[in-house]
Amino acid sequence: MRIVGVITYLVPSKEVIELFEDHNVPIVLLGRTGDALGIDSVASNDYRGGKLAGYKLFDLGGKNFAYIGVTRKLNINNERLNGFLKALKNNDVIVPEANIILNEKQQTTRQLMDTLDVQKKKIDSIFCFNDQIAYEVIGYLSEKGIKVPEDINIIGFDNLQSAIIYPIKLTTIDADKPRAAHLALVSLFSKIKDSEDTEVTGKIVDVTLVEGNTTKMRK
Repeated sequence: MRIVGVITYLVPSKEVIELFEDHNVPIVLLGRTGDALGIDSVASNDYRGGKLAGYKLFDLGGKNFAYIGVTRKLNINNERLNGFLKALKNNDVIVPEANIILNEKQQTTRQLMDTLDVQKKKIDSIFCFNDQIAYEVIGYLSEKGIKVPEDINIIGFDNLQSAIIYPIKLTTIDADKPRAAHLALVSLFSKIKDSEDTEVTGKIVDVTLVEGNTTKMRK
């Protein structure tokens, strides 16, 4: 059976891209931009998603903000973080560097939260890189006797609850994965149909804020 096209969440290496090109097999990168790699891609508007989270947490009366993310080597982490910081800066809020916790050493969320020290810094608003981290943060806070959202607001990213039932409805950023997958298929089929088409296309899917039970107006 011959492979005629590939959609991937993983960033392919230069060698893999060249191998597929040699065999006229198109690749579409899903979830991240592929312009620098010279391949088609479909990504969410991560920067706007970060801004939506920042504006929401500020509008809810947040005073002390934090971000829990992954490595700076991942561009979507940087886009979400930069959007978050921009929204707060637009409201004259500067987030201290010590409140930006990134996982550069394959640490657990528990270790990251220990580093943040929510109680000492009186953090009342946290934006997490994704929903998985957000739920782990909520579990950590619960162990410390810190209630969400009574004591602290939490926002995630991905809206996993749209496909999986979770015990807590999370306030999160929805990246419209069905539309992203549809656009990836359209791009792939287009390249399969016309093997002479070498134009690199990068599609961006808009994001929306989904209200959940992990945020409330601060007193």
